[in-house]
Amino acid sequence: MTIQSLKTRPVEQRPDQVRLSGRALFLVDDAELVRRQLGGEDLPWPPAAPLRDNISTDEITPAYICYYYDERLGDFPYLGLKAGGEFPITPGSVKAGGFVCSVAGKRRGKRARDDLRLGDYAVVRRLRDSQLGINRIRLVRHRSSFR
Repeated sequence: MTIQSLKTRPVEQRPDQVRLSGRALFLVDDAELVRRQLGGEDLPWPPAAPLRDNISTDEITPAYICYYYDERLGDFPYLGLKAGGEFPITPGSVKAGGFVCSVAGKRRGKRARDDLRLGDYAVVRRLRDSQLGINRIRLVRHRSSFR
């Protein structure tokens, strides 16, 4: 491929908005609000409690979950998430909730473990980086949907 062909190749701009159809899991710092969402209640935007910031890798996929390497990982996203000093998420609850995205505050784990991405397959994530004023979207599919 020559440099000239790269200069003339058409490049399409991504849309500045994305519409997601389905439920959003708000990762709030209130265990009861998280449990209510897992039980089927949809919270309004903005949620009544603050979104969790600085969600660690261990909260997204605790280390002991990394022993799994197949579709069972999809049962464990956010199992280590602490909300209001409690751990409201139970195995399979995020998957059963039918969420299409999760919404958190600033910063999530930095993908330090290979299995982390698999554990986070249960959601489509939309992150707002308020410092830069941009939206970043990562689309991922739950592995069990490929059975």
